[in-house]
Amino acid sequence: MKTAPHATAIPLRTPLFRGERRLRIALVGMPNSGKSTLFQAVSSTSIRTGELAGTHRAYGECAVQIGLDEARVIDLPSIHSLHHLEHDDRVTLQYLLWGDDLPPVSVHEPGGPPAPFSPPDVIIQVVDATSLERHL
Repeated sequence: MKTAPHATAIPLRTPLFRGERRLRIALVGMPNSGKSTLFQAVSSTSIRTGELAGTHRAYGECAVQIGLDEARVIDLPSIHSLHHLEHDDRVTLQYLLWGDDLPPVSVHEPGGPPAPFSPPDVIIQVVDATSLERHL
């Protein structure tokens, strides 16, 4: 007589990061630090692009699979410096801080949120190892 094989349950950590819960990972850094190279290495075929509000600086966004979890990776425009912020750098920084949910203090500023999606859960600063002093 043949017995049926036993099914083994593998416990998963819950909840999985999928759908609305998936992680949002932002890549930031100075120009030519390798953000876009890293983004292209992990990106899928469905890359969504757009411009941050009030600028002509493009961002890229794509879905990536990390084990059983999903994440959205965002390739942001370069930030040249946190000292003496130019307008375009300020818009990138505003996205990192607030995403599409601007704080009440910004009601007087013209325009809407810098990007049409929520702020990142994780920020990865990409640096050029050959010039660490300048990039850090």
